[in-house]
Amino acid sequence: MKHLSSIIILLTLLLIHTTPAYVADSMHHAISSDVNELRAYLIAGGITVPESDEALKETDSDGDGMDDFSEWVMGTDPLEGEPQLQTTFPRPKPDSGMVIQMELPNWFGNYAEVFAKPNLIYSDWEVVGNWIPTFGQAELTWQDIIRINQPCFFYMIFDATLDLDGDGYSDYREHYITHTDPTTYDEINSDGDWMHDWWELKLFGNLDQDGEMDYDGDTLLNKQELVWLIDKTVRMYSDPCLYDTDNEGLNDAQENDFFTDALQSDTDQDGHDDYQELIVNRTDPNNPDTRSPTFALNRR
Repeated sequence: MKHLSSIIILLTLLLIHTTPAYVADSMHHAISSDVNELRAYLIAGGITVPESDEALKETDSDGDGMDDFSEWVMGTDPLEGEPQLQTTFPRPKPDSGMVIQMELPNWFGNYAEVFAKPNLIYSDWEVVGNWIPTFGQAELTWQDIIRINQPCFFYMIFDATLDLDGDGYSDYREHYITHTDPTTYDEINSDGDWMHDWWELKLFGNLDQDGEMDYDGDTLLNKQELVWLIDKTVRMYSDPCLYDTDNEGLNDAQENDFFTDALQSDTDQDGHDDYQELIVNRTDPNNPDTRSPTFALNRR
C-alpha cells in the first residue's frame, strides 16, 4: 500500500459525524528538493509546467491546497487524489470542547500535531496540539479544551515526526506555520543550553528548561534523552517529558541501562513487551528468543 503523508481534518462544531476526513496524497517518490526532477515528473504526467522555477514552485496540479514543490519535498505525489480515512467526531459537551477520535495508519509516527483556525480564508493556522505522543497506537483521541463553545473551527492533524531537514520543526509546521524552508536546517539555540530552541518549545512549551535538568524525573538529564549531535541533527533516545516514554512499565532510565528502545514497547519485536520480558519472563528483550538477558550498563 502506498504511504500517506498527512491527515487533514476540516470540520465545524455544527457538522459533527458528517464531515469527512481529508488525507493528502500518496507517497510516490523518494523525498527530494530537486526542481528539475519535479518538472520532469509533472511533464511525464501530462502537466504543462511554467518555464521559471519560481512559478513552478507555486503550482498546485492536484488542487489539494499544497503547492507541487512542497509535496515533492515532503515525498507526496503532486498529481494524486485524496483517499479517505475513517474518522469520527463525538458530539462535544458544552463545557468540554471538541473531541476528535481518529484511526491512525500503521505508518504514522510516534507523535502528532494539530493545527487549527477559526476561518479557512481570513485567518492563519496555529498550533493547538503540540507533539502529542501516539507510539504505535491504533487510534488518536484528542480534546480541544481551549476553544469551548466556538461556533466554527477547522483542524488539521499531521505526523509531527516528518522533518526532512532535521531542525526540529516538522515539514508541515514549516509549511503552514513558520513559512520557512523544510529543506534547510536552521540552527537555533538562543540560550546556549545544549537544547535546540524549537525542540524546547515543542516539548516544554517554553525555553525555561536546560540540558542539565531532568524535567520528567526519570533520572536522565534532558540532554541525555534529547541529544543534539555534532552533524546538526537532533536524536531522541527517549522523551524528556515522559517518565516512561513507551508506557510499557520500564522507565526511561531502566531502558537506558538495559539497552532497550524507550521509543517502542517491544524492542526485539517478538510479541512480548520489554517489561514482560525483563520482569516477568526473564528473557532478553533485545533478542527474539528465550535466553536469559545479559546487560552492560550506562550506554551513554
